[in-house]
Amino acid sequence: MSDDSKRYFKKTHPAFPILDEKAVVDALARHRLPHALSCEIYAMTLLLWQTSPTLSKHHRPDIRYVWNLTVSALHDDFQAPSFSTVLTTILDLTGRPTTLVTYNATNIGRAVALAHILGLNRNPSKWNLDQRQKSLRVRAWWALLIHDSWSADPVYLRGIRSQRRQGKSGARDASSDQGQSAQRSMARTRLTGAPTIRMGGI
Repeated sequence: MSDDSKRYFKKTHPAFPILDEKAVVDALARHRLPHALSCEIYAMTLLLWQTSPTLSKHHRPDIRYVWNLTVSALHDDFQAPSFSTVLTTILDLTGRPTTLVTYNATNIGRAVALAHILGLNRNPSKWNLDQRQKSLRVRAWWALLIHDSWSADPVYLRGIRSQRRQGKSGARDASSDQGQSAQRSMARTRLTGAPTIRMGGI
């Protein structure tokens, strides 16, 4: 794993566990990680550049330039979107420094639309999927809820019936460290006012 991705999973991921670390590491090793998602991880680690003993020895790349490239990569990704596009958008909303509220609102809106197309609002517990995939789908849906609820004008998910029960993070198979991350994520979900959304059962 590269030092920049290590920074992400050590410093950012525990507070907001969106990605599947093992899947990302494996994809990076095989050079199969989607381009836009790679850009987002790299751009977010630039914010942590000085916390790395290795990276801090070198000049940090122009962060504005890198984020502009990342925004462009996400825009291109939406031309033929997939599940990784939803994850990429969540990372963009989480880490990109911005004062453009309308841009964030647009990203939330199209990510929510894509999430419904992909069925992320559905209960995957009985689907024929690997447990890691089920967990990732649940975490992605809750992350969208969190971002929409904390946005300036939370409207996209308000009142939408979901088949998820509040507090289920999708991390039932998590290790000790992952379990702590899941607890933080669930606490953040409760702070969003999630009870405004009617929940069904996982």
